[in-house]
Amino acid sequence: MEDETRYPPRPDIGAGAGARTGFSAKPDRTGGHPFLDRLLGWQQRLQDIDHRSPWILDTAVVLFVALLGLPDLLGAQTGRPLPAVREGEPSTTVLLLLHAGLVLPLWWRRRAPAVAFGVIAAACLTQWIIAVWLRSGISLLLILYSLALYGALKVLPWAAAVTVAGLGLAAFRSGTDQPWLTAFFLIGTATAALALGLVFRIIRAYLAALEDRAARLQIEQEQRARLTAASERARVAREMHDIVGHNLAVIVGLADGAASLAVSRPERGVNGLVVLPAV
Repeated sequence: MEDETRYPPRPDIGAGAGARTGFSAKPDRTGGHPFLDRLLGWQQRLQDIDHRSPWILDTAVVLFVALLGLPDLLGAQTGRPLPAVREGEPSTTVLLLLHAGLVLPLWWRRRAPAVAFGVIAAACLTQWIIAVWLRSGISLLLILYSLALYGALKVLPWAAAVTVAGLGLAAFRSGTDQPWLTAFFLIGTATAALALGLVFRIIRAYLAALEDRAARLQIEQEQRARLTAASERARVAREMHDIVGHNLAVIVGLADGAASLAVSRPERGVNGLVVLPAV
């Protein structure tokens, strides 16, 4: 299993606390609907698998993008969504390097999203400068989504600025008759990827806060129960102390009286000792 420090932590603080207290801290999000319960069950199982072996999802993403760009490396027509005038065919080595720069950084998209974005952005800018559009360029959208979900928020403005500049260059290098419309479409797609990542980031933070709050409430409830039990034990102890103390005082008084009578009036002292068991 990978070290937890290499991957961003999951928002399961409340779940862990609930496991320690014997209470399920996860809120009911489906209202008891069977289909939604089943979907959330599958989601939870997938999340558990990803938490135990995060490399599985990372490998799947890398393989998907690598296979998507494979036709460009096998000599097929270089993928371009818009017509463009070629300024010379790039060599297979150049295409292979660009493809590697677009695909391999996705392996670190959750562990080091800012670094992965930098490498992918550089590869994208390079391919747009030489008027090439590889299918594996979709990795830019994936890394924008990952950066918004896992990365530091202070990096997002810089990443957005670099993305807008690069996509503007791509639109004007595409050779289309309407570069502004192309730039609008490309920037809108990148904005959607960023927005989706931010939405999931907010949802995960909200659910983590709910789970943590539920766990804290359960802990507070158990603490109140323990304090109530301790207070009740203290009250019973005080009452027992008062009762036993009173009885002991009566017994001592009667014993002292019987001892005095045993000296002065032996026949009365015996009567005083006889009543002791009745106290």
